[in-house]
Formats: sequence, C-alpha cells, structure tokens
Amino acid sequence: MGDLHEGIPIGNGGLCQQIHNAPDVYLIRVPYPNITTDSTNCYAFCDEGECLVVDTGAPSEEGLAVFSEALKLIGATPERTSFFLTHLHKDHTGLVERVVPSERPLYIGKRDFQLNEERAAPGFKKRIFDRFVAEGIPEEEASVYASFEDYEGKEHFEGKNVHLVEPGNAIRVGGYTLRVVDTAGHTSGHLSLYEPRSGLFFGGDHILFVVSPVLELHPSASGVMDSYLRTLRAVADMDISLLCHSHGPLLPEWRERTLHLVGHHEKRLAEVKGYVGEHPGITGEQVVKSIKFSVDTSDWMAVNPALRWCIVSESFVILDCLVERGEIVRRIDERGLFRYYSA
Repeated sequence: MGDLHEGIPIGNGGLCQQIHNAPDVYLIRVPYPNITTDSTNCYAFCDEGECLVVDTGAPSEEGLAVFSEALKLIGATPERTSFFLTHLHKDHTGLVERVVPSERPLYIGKRDFQLNEERAAPGFKKRIFDRFVAEGIPEEEASVYASFEDYEGKEHFEGKNVHLVEPGNAIRVGGYTLRVVDTAGHTSGHLSLYEPRSGLFFGGDHILFVVSPVLELHPSASGVMDSYLRTLRAVADMDISLLCHSHGPLLPEWRERTLHLVGHHEKRLAEVKGYVGEHPGITGEQVVKSIKFSVDTSDWMAVNPALRWCIVSESFVILDCLVERGEIVRRIDERGLFRYYSA
C-alpha cells in the first residue's frame, strides 16, 4: 500500500500523508486547479478512534474520489468523524454535501456563516458591481468581477448538524482539545484551530507561502485590513510547531512568513497613502493601476480575470483601511465616482 509518512498518491493529483504522530495528523491534498496552486490541503486530526477533518476541498468527482480514499486509508469511520471549516470559500467547502454525514458535527464560524447568508441574498452581486463602478471600473469589467462572487449559500449546509463556533470555543478530539482562533482577514470570519500540547496550528488561508492571501471585500465588513494585521501579529506570538495551511508545501519558516506579510501590507498602505497625496482626486481604478503587484500589469486586460479580481478587491480593501484610519478621505463626485484625497 505504501508508507503514509512518505505520502501515498491517490486519484489524479491527490495525496494522503501522515505529517504528525500522537496526535495522528494526515494531510489530504485534494485537487483544485486555480491561479496559484493545483490543490487544497485538507487535514484529519485523529486520536482514540475519533477524527476531526479540517476543510473538505473543492467540488469535483476527482476531489470526491481522493477524499473518500484518504479517509479509508487513515481508518476514519463516518460515525466517529467530525468536520471543521476554516472559512466558506468553495475550495474549502465544496465537498460538504457529499462527504459530511448528516448526523455528524459540522463546525462553521458564526461570523462567516452570517456574512455568507448575506452574500446569497438577492441583490448582493449588484452591491458589489456598484462598488466596482463607483471606483471607476468600466461596467463590463465590473460585471466580470461581480460574477466571481459565487459562494455556497445556506442551502449548501441544510440537513447538516451545523455548530456555529467563535474564537475561544474548544473542540474535543479523543484526548486532545483544539482551540478555535480568530484569524480574520482572508474572510472576516476566518477561523483556525490550535492544539497547544503538540503546537499544531491549522491555519486555512490565513498565512500562505505561495501567495499573499487576498483579503475580503464585503459591503458589511469593516476593518478588514486592520483585523488581518492584528491576527497576523497575534499568531506570530504563538508557540506553533507546524503551520498546517491550505495551499502549497508545508514549510518551517511560518513566523518569518507571518511577519513578512505584516510588513508587506504596511508597505502597501504607505504606498497608496503617498500616491493619493501626490494625486488628489484620484479614483480607485487609478490606484489599482498605480500599485506594483507581482504580475505584469502593463497589459491589464491580458491578466487572468480571476487574478484581476483579486488585485482590484485587495486594492479597495487598502483604500477602505486608509479611510477608516482617517489617513485619506473619500468623496463622491457629480458622476457618482469615488475620489480620494489626503486627510
């Protein structure tokens, strides 16, 4: 069968690998082609015959095959397996309907669940579209970006044994207790799990090595950037032995990466504040074009649309932060466009 410690390839692009003993923890790499990686790292935390699965991966037949085979390999029985979702993006929740038994606990962040219900409400995509247009994005392009606002609605979790959790809550697995940790930023209700005896930290998309996680642009979410910086600094102060994140290989330099992300965002904030000061009355769309990203934006429309959406959303989160801090001012001109000025 192979050695689980070395990792066993399963399906097409999948992997099951034991990454820790006592507690026994398994990485399940579920295929998910996207703009930066080809899979989502899901995890199973097991002790005394009980398992807690962290995230389920994206919805696909191949993903389902990989996930099902992995649970069999590690001996996770359905009647003793529970599930925890770090956040509600499809590459983390997509298999919930097909792999989570209706009677087993499904732990979901209360804040993310509430915001997700709002996303599923009629008119939400129009609100996002209107924000893009107000920032100076052409309507045709704004329609493309609004189309990416496709999240699982409440019906995705109907019939499941949902437990809404918040930071500070605890989840028991065998002889271990995992603590729910606030890691807001990538989504405003993003949660992680920490097991203090082993130092294992299941961080979802809070800290990634392959890319700087894009931050959530949501009409009802304020303080997104400052929440992310706060939670990054809090995690950097923790005693973590291994960061079990959701995309890319696991690496030991988690604290260095965390502090790099803090510095990266602080630098971006200062860059945008300075640019607004030098160009009073600038639009959000013009700010987007002014920021130096790690992709070639000289031919903007040649950039992958999903990546453009990430860049645009991140830029507007930066502007929101500076406005909330009182470092710049947002005004509306006679055409309904947002214009930015130094405070």
